[in-house]
Amino acid sequence: MIKLLSHVFSTPREMKNRSLAGIYDITVILSVNGQKVDAKSIKLKLGSGNPRDTSKTLESASTPEVTAAPTPIVTVTAAPTPTPTPTLTPVPTPEEVTVEPTGKIIVTRIMGSKFGESSITINAGDTLQWYNLDDDTMTLFEMDGKIPNQSVYSRKNYNFTTTGTYRFQLIYPKMRVEPPVQVITVKLNQVEKIN
Repeated sequence: MIKLLSHVFSTPREMKNRSLAGIYDITVILSVNGQKVDAKSIKLKLGSGNPRDTSKTLESASTPEVTAAPTPIVTVTAAPTPTPTPTLTPVPTPEEVTVEPTGKIIVTRIMGSKFGESSITINAGDTLQWYNLDDDTMTLFEMDGKIPNQSVYSRKNYNFTTTGTYRFQLIYPKMRVEPPVQVITVKLNQVEKIN
């Protein structure tokens, strides 16, 4: 959260016979979630002078009148400045390609309520087999809705005939943490691409 600091200065008429001259102690406190992280103090010295009247030229400006004023102490609390978000250049999405099944089966394990591999790359047409070594039935949830949920008690096969990236979450009974994620990248087999 950013708190803007501002001060409205009085008009020249309101400032008559008053001065902002003095030394100000400004403290900036950086806090995150209500916890003080860092603080910096700086001294700011304002010289004496009259408020500017833009209707007069520099030649007709009078000599400033100095009036002693007590030194005020200003304490400022500021929140951290957010880091600017970089502008992302859109990357064209590759066109999805659908092919016939290859008959090749790639096995990946589920054990300890986790995926054996967090990332797998296969060819379009290959079948991925999830082999569940846990006692509980697991549910594979494709995060982008590209395929329906898959229940895995012992083994579950799915034939990936369309290229693309599939992100699966592993949902299981009595889950108390963020579900593990497995990313399956299905690419076009170079041999099939030539034909």
